[in-house]
Amino acid sequence: MIRNLMILSAIYLAILAGTDFLAQPAQAQTPGVWQVNGPEFNAEITGIIVDPDDYRRIHVGTRGRVNVVNPGLFRTLNGGISWSIAPAPLDKSTIESIYWINSTLYASAYNYTDSLSSGVYLSYDRGDSWNRAAAPLHDKILTAMLDVNGVLYAGVVTLNNEEEEVRSALGVFRSIDGGNSWEQLLDLDGLMVTRLAVDTSTGRLFAGTSTYMGYNGVVSYL
Repeated sequence: MIRNLMILSAIYLAILAGTDFLAQPAQAQTPGVWQVNGPEFNAEITGIIVDPDDYRRIHVGTRGRVNVVNPGLFRTLNGGISWSIAPAPLDKSTIESIYWINSTLYASAYNYTDSLSSGVYLSYDRGDSWNRAAAPLHDKILTAMLDVNGVLYAGVVTLNNEEEEVRSALGVFRSIDGGNSWEQLLDLDGLMVTRLAVDTSTGRLFAGTSTYMGYNGVVSYL
């Protein structure tokens, strides 16, 4: 995945007039103005997940080389007043993507110095603890996720030591038991899945795809 590594990032939040969206120091509350509300990660922000049951609990994924920027999975429990970083290996890994599906957090981690720890990690307790996903997702990176009536679909890719896609290791997986086990539906050699959708009237799965060679399109599976 080729992106700029030196991107200065921070969390900005707008305090709307008449609302108490986040607890802020009195002098910092300026209605209608975007303000920094988190550490400057000095890394690209790859995802922000707000807990639907507690809006002050926020997870932020960042990416970049450890010796250049500060990658990892960050969390706040108080709306951005203070932040902590997830335990190893998510503390020193690029977080390629994060998802919230059925009260479970999914984080895709890529580690430049320890490639064996790269893969998908799950949290069943809103980010308090993390476990590595079972095979075959344990060494993959999630590029898209979808829940359809309890059936999970995931677009995945495997990254090499240069954080580039292994073109023969892309595809779509499905889980019918809440993510405990997965089966491969589509083997998409050279096509990275960027979006997933299901026609619930027919059960047909659609996958939006992309490559760095300029091809974009949609494939379907029934």
